[in-house]
Amino acid sequence: MPDADKILLVDDDDSLRRVTEYQLTDAGYAVRAAASGEEALEEIKRERPGVVLTDVRMPGMDGLELIDRARILLPGAAFVVI
Repeated sequence: MPDADKILLVDDDDSLRRVTEYQLTDAGYAVRAAASGEEALEEIKRERPGVVLTDVRMPGMDGLELIDRARILLPGAAFVVI
């Protein structure tokens, strides 16, 4: 079961990912970050976040493909595309 208190942030842009991670953490959220869709899937298996916030355009696996795969692993989780 996904943990509603955890957010997984997925973005290949290092600086944007760090800034967003900082802002979400500062707002009180438990945030994990991944730089790719592949890395995100591994993180999903370990942490089971309740929310996945993903960039749509990334090299390799894009955000939409990530969501398709992650929904199988995280039924009931919320997915947000940026």
